[in-house]
Amino acid sequence: SPFDLFQFIKLKKWLQTNPEYFKRIFEVIAEFEALSSLGTLAFNKPNWCFPTFNSLSTMNLKSKSMGHPLLSEENCVLNNFEWGNSNRLSLITGSNMSGKSSFLRAIGINTLLAYAGAPVLASSFEISLGYRIISYMRIKDSIQQNASTFKAEIDRIKRVVDSIVCNEKAFYLIDEMLRGTNSDDKLAGSLALLHKVAESNTFAMVATHDLRATEVASKFSEVCKNYYFEYQTNGKDLSFDYKIKEGVCKSFNASLLLKSIGLDTEKFL
Repeated sequence: SPFDLFQFIKLKKWLQTNPEYFKRIFEVIAEFEALSSLGTLAFNKPNWCFPTFNSLSTMNLKSKSMGHPLLSEENCVLNNFEWGNSNRLSLITGSNMSGKSSFLRAIGINTLLAYAGAPVLASSFEISLGYRIISYMRIKDSIQQNASTFKAEIDRIKRVVDSIVCNEKAFYLIDEMLRGTNSDDKLAGSLALLHKVAESNTFAMVATHDLRATEVASKFSEVCKNYYFEYQTNGKDLSFDYKIKEGVCKSFNASLLLKSIGLDTEKFL
């Protein structure tokens, strides 16, 4: 029977007459799926809160009992944090594995959820509307793009600097910048970027291991504050409370971790 052929010809003519039909249908289906996902999140997480928004002209975030949405409940430690003009440049120091990167990600993910209209992992979460999140995290090299780690970092720094120069309505989450170069250039580049942020009107949260970078807070005390995460040890084992505190971290654990795998670094320090 030529029935299939006739129907195929008719369908082809119909598509030529209505070329945007299936494109629009798929867009509507995609939007329904996205909204359904947000609804499912709200149903599955009744203990999360819906955010509130303020109309302040600058970035202002107030969170209580905020955590990383992708961590399991038994492993997720909650923190209180406020971010505004007095700490628009927040410098976070801490030992390895103490929670610096996870805290930056908790801020970023919860902000994205809030802007999407979803609940967030917090008991209360208030934030200013309309800010773009620009992150400097997990920078990697790329064989496909012929880019080394340092080149990838330079490209990301350029994105941040261009955003600052253009006075873009954005805030920046920066995790240990310029890992791909030597320590002297790393410090000089980090200080240059921190000064640029402090001297502008932008907001940035920066995690770093370099204590010399925290001296920026002394020079720009009206807009910059230091925070830290710490660890406890009994001489052998390490434990972390993952709680953010005001001040500068004074103890680091890289040597202890290296010693635990058989590398004694004390005679080289």
